[in-house]
Amino acid sequence: MPIRPQQHQLEDLSRDAFSSLLPREWVVRDKNKDYGIDVEVEIFDHRGYSTGLVFWVQLKATESTKESDRKKVSLEIETVDYYKSLDLPVLIARYSLEGNSFYVKWAHEVDFYPRKKGQKTKTINCSDELSKENALQLKGYLEKIKNIKQRKFNFPISISFEIQSEMVNKIDKWSLESQLKKELKKYSSLFVYEKSKSKSLIQIIISSKDLFVSFSGLTGCVIHKLDKIENDFVYELINSASLGISIALTRVGASELAAKIVLHSDIKEYFFSYEKLILELLPHILCTQYFDELIDAVLENMEYQDTNLIEIITHGIGMMRDNSGRSQFDSIESLLKKTLVKYKNKNWENLLGIAHYNLANHYRSRSRFNESLHHFIRAKRCDPSYLNRDYYHRECAGVLFELGKFLLSSKLYENAIKLGNENSDKALYADALMHSGLYKQANTHLIDYLDNTDSPDSIWQLKHVFLDSLIENSNVTEQRRQPKQAKDIINFELNGKERLANLEAALDLDNLYGLAWYNLGWHFYCDNNIEASQLCYLSCAVLQTWDIEAWVNAISLGFNKKTPICYLPLMIQAAYSYKNEEFLAELYKKFQDYPINERKVFYELISEVIRDINEPVDQKEFRMIDNNQVVDIMKITN
Repeated sequence: MPIRPQQHQLEDLSRDAFSSLLPREWVVRDKNKDYGIDVEVEIFDHRGYSTGLVFWVQLKATESTKESDRKKVSLEIETVDYYKSLDLPVLIARYSLEGNSFYVKWAHEVDFYPRKKGQKTKTINCSDELSKENALQLKGYLEKIKNIKQRKFNFPISISFEIQSEMVNKIDKWSLESQLKKELKKYSSLFVYEKSKSKSLIQIIISSKDLFVSFSGLTGCVIHKLDKIENDFVYELINSASLGISIALTRVGASELAAKIVLHSDIKEYFFSYEKLILELLPHILCTQYFDELIDAVLENMEYQDTNLIEIITHGIGMMRDNSGRSQFDSIESLLKKTLVKYKNKNWENLLGIAHYNLANHYRSRSRFNESLHHFIRAKRCDPSYLNRDYYHRECAGVLFELGKFLLSSKLYENAIKLGNENSDKALYADALMHSGLYKQANTHLIDYLDNTDSPDSIWQLKHVFLDSLIENSNVTEQRRQPKQAKDIINFELNGKERLANLEAALDLDNLYGLAWYNLGWHFYCDNNIEASQLCYLSCAVLQTWDIEAWVNAISLGFNKKTPICYLPLMIQAAYSYKNEEFLAELYKKFQDYPINERKVFYELISEVIRDINEPVDQKEFRMIDNNQVVDIMKITN
């Protein structure tokens, strides 16, 4: 007869033993052992109603009689990371056959610090014994985790202390705990001491060198080198823990509470003396209702900073916050101006250059281009090395383009290409040349960009179509553009041949006059010249990318057999990338009178085209300096 393996028998014993410890109302179900999960437990109350609390259990049984083996279990780090990522909490339960006892630890509470390079497994100490008498603590823990995830907590936040070393910074653990409790009373509006670790929301674990802040195992952070603190050790410890709690709060989506901790009078000054903490916390807490108070705090504490870190972070947040109010941008502007005064007073010339550069980008993001250009110029006067940086030329070129200084813009784009050789700069260079009236030269550089780009943006492909058509049909290679005169002579009251002559005269003055192209499209449509009409509407659309009506007309005409269908996907992509759902709504409205079969084909094409469109990544770079040297680049992506 086949013999059942001893390990299988042990597993069955551990499963039965575990079930026997739980209240009889709780339901235990076997799992399929994916990633080692053995059972699922659903908690019901004494009336038989489900509480909505469910957890999974990995059972690890041992027959060892060694005391050291009874509570310890080795697991792959990858497996524990997987458990931590799950929505349902996972309990690691060590069953000792020798004592018929269970020792447990929640996977969320497993700490991998210190973690060696290449380490694959972790020995976990399941220190808490589970018994019939304390099994209900599992429910308490699950309720606490549920409240954290749903953010059903507020001040004062309960804190427990666990001091693992007999001596910490020359203070014995008993004296240290007493002093911490006393110091904590100064922060009574924020924190309250809780003796029980299982009942506290935050657990502060202190070793001889490190302070670990745990948010009930869900998240946390480690603050190192406690042994290097020389003065006011308990004060430093509490403030470090407070900021560690703030970091943990931002990670569970409670940035409002984190901001309130940072703004506490005893913590604020400490916070602004540590730049790494500023970099970690400020981007999160600036996005709260405490924005103005935080900006005021930044201004008050600027004297603690010897680098440009503060304006870099706040400027970055300002550019990221599309919904920011005017007052918030005004606050950021005030902060950036304050740095100019600070650096000027300290005679930090290159820092002054960076402050001007950041203020220039702030104004650029607010479309205040004249002020932006002023500060770009001041930046390179303070620090001529900007002239050796491709991004500086690119950003200045963009500002000049918006100011209508197209030829000068093209020169700076050309400099950016020489310094950085970014292929995307070639398209911007071509665009500046086109707006300078150098159509053939622009098309040459646009072809160079398209030939050397794997997936060029649809708008550049369409501008190439426009330039090709313009050069071929009008026999124009360049033009001294006269946009004002073109606008003055156009007459929308004319019809027939007079209208055609008037529109062509306007384009003779400025071939980039979008409104003339639009009306020319209407003229050809009335004459049933569908192909010419579509090309004119397309010309208007690529020159006025905001013009939804021009895009819709060009695209709708694209479903006519007389027009080239190859342009359709490009036009849909370009229009959608600029105007999104607003464009689609107008486009769908245009096709409401079409037969349902034709509309279905059209809608399928639209869905197929826009499915693969990636939202453009708007990435800002800010250069951080230390001791007059650039030491890091912070990239902020929308």
